[in-house]
Amino acid sequence: MFLSGIANHWVGSPGVWQALQLRLLLDQRNATRTKLEKEMTAVEDEVSRLEKNAFVQERQIRRVLGYTGADEIVFDFASSPTNAPRLAGQTIKSKR
Repeated sequence: MFLSGIANHWVGSPGVWQALQLRLLLDQRNATRTKLEKEMTAVEDEVSRLEKNAFVQERQIRRVLGYTGADEIVFDFASSPTNAPRLAGQTIKSKR
């Protein structure tokens, strides 16, 4: 009550101040909703493409899961001793 009486000269009644704050909050929420709707539309379009196009499915499987095609060779250049090239019959000694 005390604060509303002082602020009454500059912003009017407390209801006007609350209405302004609520209008700002509504605008922010609407902007967020619009952004999320655009993102949802983009995701729905991608789902539609994945469901209908075998090439897109294969590309995503390779990209996300790391699968390779039947005619591809993969070279692993990791520095781990278990991935290092070995000669036939050569075993890896564990460090224990």
